[in-house]
Amino acid sequence: MLTDLLARIPRARGAIFCDHEGESVEWALPGAPPSGMAQLSEYELKLCGAQLAAAWLLFEERSQEHGGGAIRELQLGTSLGTLLAQAVAEGYYAVLLIAPGRGASRAIYELRETAAHLASEM
Repeated sequence: MLTDLLARIPRARGAIFCDHEGESVEWALPGAPPSGMAQLSEYELKLCGAQLAAAWLLFEERSQEHGGGAIRELQLGTSLGTLLAQAVAEGYYAVLLIAPGRGASRAIYELRETAAHLASEM
């Protein structure tokens, strides 16, 4: 499913599906990186997914403490692109990294669809 997601997002740098501890369940890298971008390694992608777990859990805790409810998605803009995270099921999330440029809204939509499909398979 993650490989299919990458195929639908022209500037995708990688996608990873993680549990609540940041451990990778499944991951995918594109065959070739987006133009002008270095290829991420498997280690870098897994590290990104793991590091997001700490922030996700903190946001989740604070949001629920203050009446905001459960975190469903997260979008972070960086100097090297955009990091999108989407809740999949209790304690699981999917992350998509895309290179800078237009099209983040389509990537968000596609990640939501993939997350829903992953959830239905669990």
